[in-house]
Amino acid sequence: MKKVICLSIFVLVHHLIKKRDLMNRMMKMAKRNRGKTISYLPSRGRGTCPLCGRTRIKLLYPHKTVENVTIKVCKMCRHK
Repeated sequence: MKKVICLSIFVLVHHLIKKRDLMNRMMKMAKRNRGKTISYLPSRGRGTCPLCGRTRIKLLYPHKTVENVTIKVCKMCRHK
């Protein structure tokens, strides 16, 4: 009786893991396209944010300063 219960639990767990792995494969972005757009930017789009001063952070978002100059800022400063 104990062997049957252990075997059925093993089969159930194995089935759930296979189902989870299948769902993960379906939901992923293609690996060959990840980060390709920022890899062409100088320093791969990273630097020091001119507004908050964070270092080694992605500077991808345009921001207009008081002098009407557009600069690139980090994600946290994009709505300031």
